[in-house]
Amino acid sequence: MTEEMTLVPKLLLSMTTTIGFMIAVRSIRSRDELSLIDAYETAEELHEKYFGHRKYSEYQSFYVMYKRKK
Repeated sequence: MTEEMTLVPKLLLSMTTTIGFMIAVRSIRSRDELSLIDAYETAEELHEKYFGHRKYSEYQSFYVMYKRKK
């Protein structure tokens, strides 16, 4: 293993899909007792840290998908 390689937790890998991201937000929300918007921002921070970009452009974009998939 090289220095550039990082082990990525399974939950983070699942965040690459819409459903996986929703599951991660729900998990963060229940674990940390956060509001939906705060859990979303936490998930986005993790996504950006590991994948270099945000999953959604803004909370409203996420929320539309969240309501559709709920």
